[in-house]
Amino acid sequence: MSNNRKIQIDSFQVQSAREMVALTTRSRIPQRPEPTRLQTRPPTVSQPEFETSAKMDRQHTCCSSSSSSSPDSNFKYPHVKLPSSHPQCDQCGRIITPSPTATLPINEAPSIQVGDWKIFTSRKPILNSEELTQWEADLKIPLPEMIFGNNEITVYNERLRKGLKFCAKDALSMVVLDHVDLKVSYATEWFSAREQKHKNNEEIMGSYQDYDWTYTTEYKGTVLEDLRFAATEDPIPLDKLSSTKEPILLFDDMILYEDELGDNGCSVVSCKIRVMPSCLLILQRFFLRVDNVILRVYDTRFYIDFETGLVMREFKQQQEHFKDLEPVLAMSNKGDPRSLLRDANWVSQNLKVVKVEREVMV
Repeated sequence: MSNNRKIQIDSFQVQSAREMVALTTRSRIPQRPEPTRLQTRPPTVSQPEFETSAKMDRQHTCCSSSSSSSPDSNFKYPHVKLPSSHPQCDQCGRIITPSPTATLPINEAPSIQVGDWKIFTSRKPILNSEELTQWEADLKIPLPEMIFGNNEITVYNERLRKGLKFCAKDALSMVVLDHVDLKVSYATEWFSAREQKHKNNEEIMGSYQDYDWTYTTEYKGTVLEDLRFAATEDPIPLDKLSSTKEPILLFDDMILYEDELGDNGCSVVSCKIRVMPSCLLILQRFFLRVDNVILRVYDTRFYIDFETGLVMREFKQQQEHFKDLEPVLAMSNKGDPRSLLRDANWVSQNLKVVKVEREVMV
């Protein structure tokens, strides 16, 4: 009797395990979208290239709800060209963003065109070993722990033949090849670990004492073709970005590279973009925290006003020592005030401004 009961329990466990394995396997396989009525129907001749027959299915719940924060129903954007997967609702003007579809390998490359400006973003996995080897040979410095070398944001105007691009390799190319006096308690162990990793590469080994190990960069973007700037004192007019009447046509947020500095802080370059029918803003931020030593934020803002044609770039440097922020931390109501130092937004709001440069496109 006891033997039969033991066999039944084992059989149940085996079946459950099989079902769990099957469920896990299915979840890892990206689902291919099945052909639908909209995909099989050809687009009409009178529609622009970026619009498809999805127009018939643009009756969404957003049309039935109205609030002060919703886009104005009178908004129509003939100067905005959207990809076919992001149509605009005919009734309320909202941009219809479809649910994400799993793909292998990961390949996210949304794009949009507003007037003469084309905006491209690309978000992909970190570099593989072969790419890392090539980058080290090109840059001739030990690389950060995580590099998203295929992440990019590009803005380009074909009519003016002007554009700007933000990418990791060009940001790292501006790391200073010089000795840096910043030291942490584990500096000797940190350098020893990095040297052991590259002991067979004499060229990389020779650069260990001659580069900024915090990966500080004053990168402001890569100029494409004929884009030129002139200095100005006028600030970027950010009032349009606070409007609740315009929809956000495109938003993306990505990391270009990151390093934890041997568990003694962090060094990270991130990039965000926000596109609205009337304007665009890109924020690239370098954030450095060396524990008990220094905090540093370098912000590059790139702004385009699609209505007036104004194109501006602002570069702001902020820096302060840990001890100088202790009075501000003491006034915080958080249980762990030092956790605020890991928040790049909080740090940027409380650091002393060292330098601000503003430029306008000419």
